[in-house]
Amino acid sequence: MQNLRKKTHVDLLTQNGNFEDSDAEFKCPVFSTEGSCKSERITFWQFYVGACCEKASTWLTENEKAQKKKLHVVKNMKEETKRDKIEAEEESEKIRKKIESLESLQANRRSLVEKTLKSIQETDKELEEKKRAQGTAEQTLRKRNLAMDKVSMRYKQLSYEYHALTNRDDDEGDDESSGTTICRVCLEKYGDNFARRKYALTRCGHVACRSCFDQILAGERYDGNCPHCRSYFDVDEMIRIHE
Repeated sequence: MQNLRKKTHVDLLTQNGNFEDSDAEFKCPVFSTEGSCKSERITFWQFYVGACCEKASTWLTENEKAQKKKLHVVKNMKEETKRDKIEAEEESEKIRKKIESLESLQANRRSLVEKTLKSIQETDKELEEKKRAQGTAEQTLRKRNLAMDKVSMRYKQLSYEYHALTNRDDDEGDDESSGTTICRVCLEKYGDNFARRKYALTRCGHVACRSCFDQILAGERYDGNCPHCRSYFDVDEMIRIHE
Protein backbone atom coordinates (compact mmCIF):
# COMPACT_ATOMS: atom_id res chain seq x y z
CA MET A 1 0.00 0.00 0.00
CA GLN A 2 2.83 2.41 0.86
CA ASN A 3 4.47 1.73 -2.50
CA LEU A 4 1.19 2.47 -4.18
CA ARG A 5 0.84 5.80 -2.30
CA LYS A 6 4.36 6.82 -3.17
CA LYS A 7 3.90 5.91 -6.80
CA THR A 8 0.64 7.78 -6.98
CA HIS A 9 2.19 10.87 -5.43
CA VAL A 10 4.95 10.88 -8.02
CA ASP A 11 2.45 10.33 -10.81
CA LEU A 12 0.37 13.23 -9.60
CA LEU A 13 3.31 15.54 -9.41
CA THR A 14 4.49 14.64 -12.89
CA GLN A 15 1.28 13.90 -14.78
CA ASN A 16 -1.50 16.07 -13.27
CA GLY A 17 -0.88 19.80 -13.52
CA ASN A 18 -4.12 20.71 -11.74
CA PHE A 19 -2.82 19.87 -8.23
CA GLU A 20 0.35 20.95 -6.42
CA ASP A 21 1.84 20.60 -2.95
CA SER A 22 1.04 23.42 -0.54
CA ASP A 23 1.12 24.24 3.19
CA ALA A 24 -2.68 24.21 3.39
CA GLU A 25 -4.42 21.77 5.74
CA PHE A 26 -7.32 19.55 4.65
CA LYS A 27 -9.88 17.15 6.06
CA CYS A 28 -9.76 13.44 5.37
CA PRO A 29 -11.03 12.98 1.79
CA VAL A 30 -13.66 10.55 3.08
CA PHE A 31 -14.32 12.51 6.28
CA SER A 32 -18.10 11.94 6.18
CA THR A 33 -17.73 8.19 5.45
CA GLU A 34 -18.08 5.69 8.24
CA GLY A 35 -14.74 4.21 9.25
CA SER A 36 -12.68 7.28 8.16
CA CYS A 37 -10.02 8.77 10.40
CA LYS A 38 -12.00 12.01 10.77
CA SER A 39 -8.78 13.97 10.57
CA GLU A 40 -9.14 17.72 9.87
CA ARG A 41 -5.45 18.61 9.58
CA ILE A 42 -3.73 16.64 6.84
CA THR A 43 -1.41 17.90 4.15
CA PHE A 44 -2.28 18.32 0.52
CA TRP A 45 -0.32 15.17 -0.40
CA GLN A 46 -2.02 13.10 2.33
CA PHE A 47 -5.39 14.35 1.21
CA TYR A 48 -4.91 13.72 -2.49
CA VAL A 49 -3.32 10.28 -2.27
CA GLY A 50 -5.45 9.13 0.68
CA ALA A 51 -2.52 8.57 2.99
CA CYS A 52 -4.34 9.50 6.18
CA CYS A 53 -6.32 6.27 6.64
CA GLU A 54 -7.29 2.99 4.99
CA LYS A 55 -10.68 4.29 4.02
CA ALA A 56 -9.05 7.21 2.24
CA SER A 57 -6.95 4.81 0.19
CA THR A 58 -9.97 4.25 -2.07
CA TRP A 59 -8.75 7.39 -3.79
CA LEU A 60 -5.95 5.29 -5.21
CA THR A 61 -8.04 2.59 -6.83
CA GLU A 62 -8.17 2.30 -10.57
CA ASN A 63 -11.74 1.06 -10.81
CA GLU A 64 -14.33 3.30 -12.36
CA LYS A 65 -16.60 3.33 -9.31
CA ALA A 66 -13.91 4.60 -7.00
CA GLN A 67 -12.80 7.18 -9.51
CA LYS A 68 -16.37 8.43 -9.84
CA LYS A 69 -16.65 8.63 -6.09
CA LYS A 70 -13.39 10.53 -5.95
CA LEU A 71 -14.57 12.87 -8.67
CA HIS A 72 -17.84 13.43 -6.83
CA VAL A 73 -16.06 14.35 -3.62
CA VAL A 74 -13.73 16.76 -5.40
CA LYS A 75 -16.66 18.27 -7.27
CA ASN A 76 -18.54 18.82 -4.00
CA MET A 77 -15.46 20.43 -2.51
CA LYS A 78 -15.15 22.63 -5.56
CA GLU A 79 -18.78 23.73 -5.33
CA GLU A 80 -18.46 24.35 -1.60
CA THR A 81 -15.31 26.36 -2.16
CA LYS A 82 -17.06 28.34 -4.89
CA ARG A 83 -19.97 29.12 -2.57
CA ASP A 84 -17.57 30.14 0.17
CA LYS A 85 -15.79 32.39 -2.28
CA ILE A 86 -19.03 34.04 -3.40
CA GLU A 87 -20.10 34.55 0.22
CA ALA A 88 -16.70 35.99 1.04
CA GLU A 89 -16.90 38.37 -1.93
CA GLU A 90 -20.40 39.49 -0.91
CA GLU A 91 -19.32 40.00 2.65
CA SER A 92 -16.26 41.88 1.46
CA GLU A 93 -18.48 44.14 -0.68
CA LYS A 94 -20.76 44.81 2.28
CA ILE A 95 -17.78 45.69 4.42
CA ARG A 96 -16.39 47.93 1.66
CA LYS A 97 -19.69 49.83 1.38
CA LYS A 98 -19.89 50.12 5.15
CA ILE A 99 -16.36 51.51 5.23
CA GLU A 100 -17.26 54.04 2.53
CA SER A 101 -20.34 55.06 4.50
CA LEU A 102 -18.33 55.44 7.71
CA GLU A 103 -15.62 57.41 5.92
CA SER A 104 -18.26 59.75 4.47
CA LEU A 105 -19.84 60.16 7.89
CA GLN A 106 -16.45 60.77 9.42
CA ALA A 107 -15.67 63.42 6.79
CA ASN A 108 -18.99 65.17 7.44
CA ARG A 109 -18.45 65.13 11.18
CA ARG A 110 -14.88 66.34 10.78
CA SER A 111 -16.18 69.20 8.64
CA LEU A 112 -18.79 70.00 11.29
CA VAL A 113 -16.15 69.94 14.01
CA GLU A 114 -13.93 72.28 12.00
CA LYS A 115 -16.84 74.68 11.46
CA THR A 116 -17.70 74.51 15.15
CA LEU A 117 -14.10 75.20 16.15
CA LYS A 118 -13.96 78.12 13.73
CA SER A 119 -17.22 79.47 15.14
CA ILE A 120 -15.87 79.12 18.68
CA GLN A 121 -12.71 80.99 17.73
CA GLU A 122 -14.75 83.79 16.15
CA THR A 123 -17.01 83.94 19.21
CA ASP A 124 -13.98 84.08 21.53
CA LYS A 125 -12.53 86.92 19.46
CA GLU A 126 -15.81 88.82 19.50
CA LEU A 127 -16.12 88.22 23.25
CA GLU A 128 -12.66 89.66 23.86
CA GLU A 129 -13.55 92.73 21.78
CA LYS A 130 -16.77 93.19 23.74
CA LYS A 131 -14.89 92.86 27.04
CA ARG A 132 -12.42 95.53 25.94
CA ALA A 133 -15.29 97.75 24.85
CA GLN A 134 -17.02 97.13 28.19
CA GLY A 135 -13.86 98.07 30.06
CA THR A 136 -13.61 101.31 28.08
CA ALA A 137 -17.29 102.07 28.68
CA GLU A 138 -16.96 101.41 32.42
CA GLN A 139 -13.94 103.69 32.59
CA THR A 140 -15.86 106.42 30.76
CA LEU A 141 -18.83 105.90 33.09
CA ARG A 142 -16.64 106.29 36.16
CA LYS A 143 -15.26 109.55 34.80
CA ARG A 144 -18.76 110.82 34.05
CA ASN A 145 -19.99 109.81 37.48
CA LEU A 146 -17.17 111.80 39.04
CA ALA A 147 -18.04 114.75 36.83
CA MET A 148 -21.72 114.35 37.75
CA ASP A 149 -20.85 114.35 41.45
CA LYS A 150 -18.91 117.58 41.02
CA VAL A 151 -21.77 119.17 39.07
CA SER A 152 -24.29 118.01 41.68
CA MET A 153 -22.24 119.52 44.48
CA ARG A 154 -21.95 122.78 42.58
CA TYR A 155 -25.69 122.74 41.85
CA LYS A 156 -26.51 122.28 45.52
CA GLN A 157 -24.19 125.12 46.45
CA LEU A 158 -25.78 127.45 43.91
CA SER A 159 -29.25 126.27 44.94
CA TYR A 160 -28.56 127.15 48.57
CA GLU A 161 -27.26 130.58 47.56
CA TYR A 162 -30.30 131.13 45.33
CA HIS A 163 -32.72 130.07 48.06
CA ALA A 164 -31.05 132.46 50.47
CA LEU A 165 -31.53 135.33 48.06
CA THR A 166 -35.15 134.35 47.39
CA ASN A 167 -35.97 134.13 51.08
CA ARG A 168 -34.40 137.51 51.60
CA ASP A 169 -36.61 138.97 48.87
CA ASP A 170 -39.64 137.34 50.45
CA ASP A 171 -38.76 138.85 53.81
CA GLU A 172 -38.51 142.32 52.25
CA GLY A 173 -42.04 141.93 50.86
CA ASP A 174 -43.56 140.99 54.21
CA ASP A 175 -45.83 143.30 56.10
CA GLU A 176 -43.66 143.90 59.14
CA SER A 177 -46.36 145.79 61.03
CA SER A 178 -48.72 142.83 61.06
CA GLY A 179 -46.23 140.40 62.62
CA THR A 180 -46.96 137.73 59.93
CA THR A 181 -45.88 137.15 56.32
CA ILE A 182 -48.02 137.30 53.22
CA CYS A 183 -48.27 134.73 50.37
CA ARG A 184 -47.05 136.45 47.22
CA VAL A 185 -49.39 134.33 45.06
CA CYS A 186 -52.79 134.93 46.69
CA LEU A 187 -51.65 137.92 48.84
CA GLU A 188 -53.23 136.32 51.89
CA LYS A 189 -51.53 136.11 55.24
CA TYR A 190 -49.93 132.87 56.36
CA GLY A 191 -51.59 131.23 59.32
CA ASP A 192 -51.63 128.19 61.54
CA ASN A 193 -54.41 126.34 59.72
CA PHE A 194 -53.37 123.78 57.13
CA ALA A 195 -54.37 125.78 54.03
CA ARG A 196 -52.56 128.93 55.18
CA ARG A 197 -49.29 127.29 56.21
CA LYS A 198 -46.13 128.47 54.52
CA TYR A 199 -44.41 125.98 52.15
CA ALA A 200 -41.28 126.12 50.00
CA LEU A 201 -40.24 124.14 46.91
CA THR A 202 -36.99 122.21 47.18
CA ARG A 203 -36.51 122.47 43.43
CA CYS A 204 -36.33 126.26 43.21
CA GLY A 205 -36.74 127.57 46.78
CA HIS A 206 -39.83 129.70 46.08
CA VAL A 207 -42.50 129.94 48.76
CA ALA A 208 -46.29 130.12 48.85
CA CYS A 209 -49.16 128.96 51.00
CA ARG A 210 -50.31 125.36 50.99
CA SER A 211 -53.62 126.32 49.41
CA CYS A 212 -51.93 127.95 46.40
CA PHE A 213 -49.57 125.03 45.86
CA ASP A 214 -52.48 122.53 46.06
CA GLN A 215 -54.42 124.53 43.46
CA ILE A 216 -51.36 124.62 41.18
CA LEU A 217 -50.81 120.87 41.52
CA ALA A 218 -54.50 120.31 40.71
CA GLY A 219 -53.92 122.19 37.44
CA GLU A 220 -56.18 125.08 38.36
CA ARG A 221 -53.43 127.70 38.16
CA TYR A 222 -50.05 128.18 36.45
CA ASP A 223 -50.36 124.87 34.55
CA GLY A 224 -48.88 122.94 37.48
CA ASN A 225 -45.66 124.99 37.55
CA CYS A 226 -44.02 127.24 40.14
CA PRO A 227 -45.77 130.64 40.08
CA HIS A 228 -42.45 132.46 40.37
CA CYS A 229 -40.05 130.66 37.98
CA ARG A 230 -42.45 128.33 36.11
CA SER A 231 -40.40 125.20 36.95
CA TYR A 232 -42.27 121.91 37.26
CA PHE A 233 -42.69 120.41 40.72
CA ASP A 234 -44.71 117.73 42.54
CA VAL A 235 -46.01 117.28 46.07
CA ASP A 236 -42.87 115.47 47.22
CA GLU A 237 -40.85 118.64 46.59
CA MET A 238 -42.92 120.73 49.04
CA ILE A 239 -41.59 121.31 52.55
CA ARG A 240 -43.21 123.27 55.33
CA ILE A 241 -41.43 126.34 56.71
CA HIS A 242 -41.81 126.82 60.45
CA GLU A 243 -41.45 130.36 61.85
